[in-house]
Amino acid sequence: MRTPKQVKTIASQLEVLEELRDQLENTVGYINSVINIGKEWIDETNNESFVKINQFLVTETSECLRRCSSILDENDVMQTTVEHVHRNASSNEEAPDPDDKQGQQSVKQTLEQKTMSTSHAKEINILIQNLKQQVIQNERMSKQRQAETEQSFHFKFEAVMRELEAASNLMSNLQSKMESLSSQVKEMSKFDNASDLIDRLHSVDVTVTEHHKKIEELRQESTENNILRIVHELLIERGVLTHQTLRENSAFEKLHKDLKFIKDSQDQVQISLQKHENIRGLETNFKDSETLRSKHLQDLKKKRNANTNY
Repeated sequence: MRTPKQVKTIASQLEVLEELRDQLENTVGYINSVINIGKEWIDETNNESFVKINQFLVTETSECLRRCSSILDENDVMQTTVEHVHRNASSNEEAPDPDDKQGQQSVKQTLEQKTMSTSHAKEINILIQNLKQQVIQNERMSKQRQAETEQSFHFKFEAVMRELEAASNLMSNLQSKMESLSSQVKEMSKFDNASDLIDRLHSVDVTVTEHHKKIEELRQESTENNILRIVHELLIERGVLTHQTLRENSAFEKLHKDLKFIKDSQDQVQISLQKHENIRGLETNFKDSETLRSKHLQDLKKKRNANTNY
């Protein structure tokens, strides 16, 4: 028969495992929602800007780590309480028989399961610490790259503006020269020699055409080429930051797999503890049956002796 203290001890452990399972399921669901948002942005179904989605992932990663750490802290407190109840229940029961090999094997298996659970908890702590360090490093690198990108864009923008200003000054100078040439043409109209006037007008026309070509070449070089080069460099930087986002998503997926493995391990521990309790109950029932059988035989012997004497 199971004693009330034994039932209370097992019920306490089951409550801890069920609460841990609920917390892990909620955390895994939260992580999956964050991962889906990141994948939607990669698939271009989410129209948020890169800076906004990157800051969102950094913030949510910290929140996921905080939840995992909170689960571990609460689990440590609950485990301590359960172990205290278990020790109190065990101290009130009889010590196991040294010759009971089956009971000793059951105790050994229980200790091994507790050791495995402790090992998994340590692995989770190490994983969380590594992820925290990775998040801090990613935040620092993201801020640094963002600052470098803004600074580079600012410098390149200023360079383009300087080139445009230089082109504008050159065009102003050419405009002044054209006005000067126009004045010369007007003065040439006063010349009596028509042949000389035609030659000078032709020379002026050639000069004006050359100036127009130079203006067009300078305009194209100072706008299209520089702007295309800047756009190309910005696209390269965007590709590097997109690769960083993929790495963060991989870290989220790995955390999801580790939490699922922990959940499966806890379920196995629960099943093993239940089997152990069933074996102990069968042993108790067998001992009670042996006691009743011995008592019944003694009663029969007493009745037989009494009938013989009579």
